[in-house]
Amino acid sequence: MEKLRRTPRLKADLLVRCDLFSGLEPEQLLTLGGIASLRRYDRGEILFRQDTPAAGLFVVTRGRVEVYRAGGDGARRLIHLFGPQEVVGEVPVFEAGPFPATAAAAAPVAEALFLPRDQFLKLGSERPEILLRMLATLSVRLRKFVGRIESLASRPAPARLASRLLELAWEQGSPGEPFD
Repeated sequence: MEKLRRTPRLKADLLVRCDLFSGLEPEQLLTLGGIASLRRYDRGEILFRQDTPAAGLFVVTRGRVEVYRAGGDGARRLIHLFGPQEVVGEVPVFEAGPFPATAAAAAPVAEALFLPRDQFLKLGSERPEILLRMLATLSVRLRKFVGRIESLASRPAPARLASRLLELAWEQGSPGEPFD
């Protein structure tokens, strides 16, 4: 891991691209940019390990990060692959628990902004409007997730597969609208 020296303004410009932070005011983003550090990882380098204290959260800015759990047999079980503008490790930061999985760079080069837990929560206690805006974004994300689960539970398998393939095509920039 290599720490990259960047100005708070540049880090704020990276944060605003992420849904979780997109609702913040420019001054709030600049404040967060002041506590963030930009880090570069080579493929396979670990961002955080399963069952270790959550030291902070990460915003992927370049490349991909895989999150996986190690099984008792040593095999990796992929949970999710995160790309640019996605947040990794935010839940244990808020709940004060350990990371439930391991995160590693899955691209030749991955970069992520790291927001240290202590400084992030201190800022949130001093400036609660930042956390309230983030909470609103998380609530929208949760509402979409619940809708997706309800939709999946009520459809036969072929329809679920077709819907997911259309969603993936939409996410990759294919024309048309995703179906629900």
